[in-house]
Amino acid sequence: MELDIAQNILCYVLTRYRIFCYNKSRIVNGVILMTETTNLSIRIDRSLKDEADIVFNALGMNLTTAVTIFVRQAVRQKKIPFEISLDAAGGNRRVTMAEAMTASERIWQTSIQNEMDKMTMDDIDAEIAAARKARAGG
Repeated sequence: MELDIAQNILCYVLTRYRIFCYNKSRIVNGVILMTETTNLSIRIDRSLKDEADIVFNALGMNLTTAVTIFVRQAVRQKKIPFEISLDAAGGNRRVTMAEAMTASERIWQTSIQNEMDKMTMDDIDAEIAAARKARAGG
């Protein structure tokens, strides 16, 4: 257990001073033995990478270390280690009750302006039938 703590401290110090450190390394007789690593190549927007570099540098790590932390957490938790959801700009989101009421009121006002509030069920059925006929090409 003490060796793991010492190893983690050493990895932090080495990473802090931009010396590569792999968490799967082992210390044997004072010598760091590295396990086999591999390169990972990803494409990312330049400005996003630059912003991430600033954030991770402020946290004392580089982008490689941050990605490694992400991957380790994903493997450990067997899931993406944070919630992923569609934002408001994506169009698929929950609507608040206030937003639904506002939209409903806007639809109602539009229907009054276009005198749709005076349509009978027969008028509505006829309009639907005409739209279906037009869509079918006839």
